[in-house]
Amino acid sequence: MTISVENDVYTAVLEAQERISSHIYTTPLEYSHYLSAACGGGAKVYLKLESEQRSGSFKARGAFNKVMKSVEQAAHSDQTDAK
Repeated sequence: MTISVENDVYTAVLEAQERISSHIYTTPLEYSHYLSAACGGGAKVYLKLESEQRSGSFKARGAFNKVMKSVEQAAHSDQTDAK
């Protein structure tokens, strides 16, 4: 059961990546000296700067994926209904 769920999640992530990749920037990672030190120096902490998206939104990936998936489903539904 666990392997099936993990495979389903992995597949969904790959599909989402393909769906949004041409619309979403690859945002930079920035090393955080402060957070790395706060972890006792044993960890290197990086921050993913999602605020660098075109929209300035931290939720751009999830929101855009949801919209694109809904559009795909609606288009598929229209094609199925037309037959």
